[in-house]
Amino acid sequence: MVSCSLLEVLLEGLVEVLVEVQVLVLVEVLVEVLLEVLLEVLVEVQVVVLVEVLVEVLLEVLVEVLLEVSVGDQVLLGFLLLRLDLSLLASVFQHMELFQEFVVVAQTSQSWSQS
Repeated sequence: MVSCSLLEVLLEGLVEVLVEVQVLVLVEVLVEVLLEVLLEVLVEVQVVVLVEVLVEVLLEVLVEVLLEVSVGDQVLLGFLLLRLDLSLLASVFQHMELFQEFVVVAQTSQSWSQS
């Protein structure tokens, strides 16, 4: 009879420990998933904000320049700005790719360190 109640106490203790470990693992997984989602959102937001700022600056410069030049020069300037805009966008996309590669490397090194 004594060994049976001792066994019950040990089993109850084991169940409590397993529940606590399971909760800790669940919390760890949730934190990891939330960090991954947050990282993805931050990358997307950062890219959107970067493009938004670049477009705003380009528009401000365009308005200032157009106010100072003649109509004939405005046409020429329009073509130049179009070329500049396309090369600037290409540069932005190149930087976005480099930033995304950095994020992938950071995630990979993080998963290696957790292993």
